Amino acid sequence: MKRLVGFSICGRFYQLFALLFYLPFTACTVQPNTSTIVSFEIVAQGEPYVGRGREPIVFALQNDGQTHAIPDGLPEQAQEALRRIFDKSDSAVYVVIYSGRHGSTGYKVQINGMTLHREILSTRLVITYNVNSPPPEQPVLTVITHPFAIARLNDAQINASNVIFEKQ
Repeated sequence: MKRLVGFSICGRFYQLFALLFYLPFTACTVQPNTSTIVSFEIVAQGEPYVGRGREPIVFALQNDGQTHAIPDGLPEQAQEALRRIFDKSDSAVYVVIYSGRHGSTGYKVQINGMTLHREILSTRLVITYNVNSPPPEQPVLTVITHPFAIARLNDAQINASNVIFEKQ
């Protein structure tokens, strides 16, 4: 008597079904999205009285030795800080947040945090910030001010084009 090797047709059907059904779930593991807090330092901040820009400006740039255009709408104090940064030979990413023109003193740009989000196909840096208005008990002058903040990212492996700003 010959012994049959293999499975019956019905058994092969179930085997094929199990393979096709479970394979997508077990063949490759998907790396979950991860988030990492990025450390940063404020390298320039101010509320200067002199400025031309009325509208807020936010951008990130990498100090890569290239000549970067400094937006005309930034206050002169922020432009000078960026020129000093460009004179350095580091390759750090810098973020600039200019809140636009305000009608009194006491406004301040505050960077709340920077979080690096690593996903399957992309990595992006989300910067959360807000513009604090003067507290009611603080005496203010009725003058035009131009608050800004410039921060340097510490050890973040991110391209400046993958930075997203979220005002809170």
